[in-house]
Amino acid sequence: IGLTTMMFSIVYGALLKGLPFEDGDRIVAVARTNPEREIERAPIPVQDYADIAAQQKSFSQFGGWTSGTMNVSGAERADRFSGSWVTRELFAMAGVRPLHGRDFLPGEDTPTGARVAVLGFDMWQTRFGGAMSALGTTIRVNGVPYEIVGIMPDGFAWPNNDQLWLPMQTDPLVGVRGEGLQLTVAGKLAPGVTAEQAAAEITTIMQRLGETYPESNKGFAAVVSGFVDFFLGPEPKQLLYTMLGAVFFVLLIACSNVANLLLDRAAHRSKEVGVRSALGASRGAIVRIFLSEALILALMGTVLGVVLAKVGMDVFTRAIADTQPPFFIQIGLFPPVLAFAIAVAVLATLFSGLIPAVQASRPDIAEVLKDGSRGASSLKIGRISRTLIVFEIALSCGLLVAAGLMIKSVSKTRNMETGFEMASVFTTRVGFPSAYTCLLYTSD
Repeated sequence: IGLTTMMFSIVYGALLKGLPFEDGDRIVAVARTNPEREIERAPIPVQDYADIAAQQKSFSQFGGWTSGTMNVSGAERADRFSGSWVTRELFAMAGVRPLHGRDFLPGEDTPTGARVAVLGFDMWQTRFGGAMSALGTTIRVNGVPYEIVGIMPDGFAWPNNDQLWLPMQTDPLVGVRGEGLQLTVAGKLAPGVTAEQAAAEITTIMQRLGETYPESNKGFAAVVSGFVDFFLGPEPKQLLYTMLGAVFFVLLIACSNVANLLLDRAAHRSKEVGVRSALGASRGAIVRIFLSEALILALMGTVLGVVLAKVGMDVFTRAIADTQPPFFIQIGLFPPVLAFAIAVAVLATLFSGLIPAVQASRPDIAEVLKDGSRGASSLKIGRISRTLIVFEIALSCGLLVAAGLMIKSVSKTRNMETGFEMASVFTTRVGFPSAYTCLLYTSD
């Protein structure tokens, strides 16, 4: 139960909980697709974004962003942060107010807007020590001065695990259509509008753009999906549900073991059952007695399981911390997780206790009362017990085969021939924003 609850908490925190914002389930990602050009999902050029934003009616808020390295200098040192250039509507889409100061004002996300910046909580703490004097301070981001006007609350990293936000001030009318800045786009569905309806409207707009600009826009359609599904993709989703199914099979194996033990115990209580029946106890009353005993076992297992699940959640959270998981993944004992644990307890009770309870309520009273020794033969538990054992072995073999295949795949990945020497080789990424002037020197 603990293992199953822990795995469900991971699935819930990563896939089912959604964005930690009010009406977060109505925030969707918008991309474009073109099967003829073998484009499954792609960002939207800034020129197309401007046209779509002006024509769409399916979203109450519609915005875009582009993320990248932000080299921050000023005061005594330079630091590198992950940040995003965002439109004002996208930043406001989350509905989270700044902890201090303000967010972006109308017009600041235009080419003539003021150069302002909003800091994340962690950046405020590490670079400014949490001092309120950070507001109004000027920092240089990629060589350009920006005034700090706001500080966001702890944990806010919308939309891309960001620590710093700048207004997008690109002019969509400048440059060749289809080239230049590509935006990741999100929108909050208007009341009563579904994702399918929004996709149909955006596709219609894209088709009109294709007729007007055939060289750059012909054949494109819209893809609208939930924000979490869009950014995680199908592979992690499939992996997590597969792991949940695997631990559920482990739970069934444990329930089969307990059912076998309870079945044997019921066989040795056949005379007790016969006496109760002779005194007028109904079959339903006998079933309830055995189910209540199974329920007590399941509840004890659930209490211990929830404790173990909490320990497992903490270990898992620390293990993935260095991988920079998406900000919306939050793993903990949320109410739906506790409800799931209770549901698992009920399921374990039925699975492990119902068969012994039904079998115990079907004895031949006269035969049981005459047989003062064991009476186990009257329950005919042999066939049922063997069936449960076969069920356990079948599930165990299936899990072992799946685990073996996974280990083999991991082993092949670690020993894959790359075609070049990997020992003592590392990679690094250096950002050279256009605002900087870089001189490259070569020497023998």
